[in-house]
Amino acid sequence: MFQIKLIYFGLIWFIVSSSSVIVNDIFAYIFGIFFGKTQLIKLSPKKTVEGFTGASLITLIWAVVVGALLVHINQLICPENNIKVIMIREVWIHFFVLGFFAAFFAPFGGFLASGLKRYLRIKDFGDSIPGHGGIADRFDCQLIMGMFSYLYVKT
Repeated sequence: MFQIKLIYFGLIWFIVSSSSVIVNDIFAYIFGIFFGKTQLIKLSPKKTVEGFTGASLITLIWAVVVGALLVHINQLICPENNIKVIMIREVWIHFFVLGFFAAFFAPFGGFLASGLKRYLRIKDFGDSIPGHGGIADRFDCQLIMGMFSYLYVKT
């Protein structure tokens, strides 16, 4: 619901926040596979500190760069007159905040889902994305990110 409401402020906010979570999940997996040695949390044994750190850095860069590029596409900016227009030179700050949240706080949605899976005694919510679990595993962090993004943009 929050993600849908976020679209009404401009599609750019939805794209940056949703894609940041996806990028974070993908790069946590990649960094974890190649560099992961230190377990991050007992609840989710395959998550590593190295995966979390590497993914966080890439997510911050992603959010700022993609947001700064997309802000030049008028169709992604909400045309409503009552929404305060932000200066293009300052918009990177907002995308940095969204990227920071996606990098450091949204993954806790994944940890929560891991706890739920352990409680239900299932390994993954599916196997459609090898190494990541199912489609539902992809969206566990979106719940937290969607709520934060909507509240951030609204305020």
